[in-house]
Amino acid sequence: MAAGDGAAALAMFTHALQVNRRLGSERGVAMMTRRVGEALVAQDRPREAIGPLTEALAFFTGRGDHYNRARVLSGLARALVADGRAADARTALHDALDAAGAVGARREVAGIHESLADVARLLGDPAAERRHLEQAVALFQELGARRGEAVAARLAELRRRPDPQAPR
Repeated sequence: MAAGDGAAALAMFTHALQVNRRLGSERGVAMMTRRVGEALVAQDRPREAIGPLTEALAFFTGRGDHYNRARVLSGLARALVADGRAADARTALHDALDAAGAVGARREVAGIHESLADVARLLGDPAAERRHLEQAVALFQELGARRGEAVAARLAELRRRPDPQAPR
């Protein structure tokens, strides 16, 4: 996403989408359609974002582009969460995990596990949240990614909380 003003980002991506359409670049159209969807989510317009993201998903799925399919599915999951559809977001994220794993996109896999932890928290599943955070931390640390520090801190905090399913 472009830094700064969300409206400016949406305008920029919409313009780039129109240019790619005029040029006849199907891949460019799909990429900018994804970016328009992401910009709509960033502007708290998740319902409007679902259409463009689904359109981009169809393109990348049809082309067997697993990496960009994973990226679109992750964006679609953010839109679904923002639209109050966490269970649908979980399904999209599991599909994204499969797609990213198919091409060895480990950074994407780590981020998807972090997103799955977010969804698990929303769905009230601390065991799944912990499991996904553990996987995200391990991957981020293997990659030497600084993001791993924040995720590890979140995991440590989760481990300090009492387990609501533990016998009393």
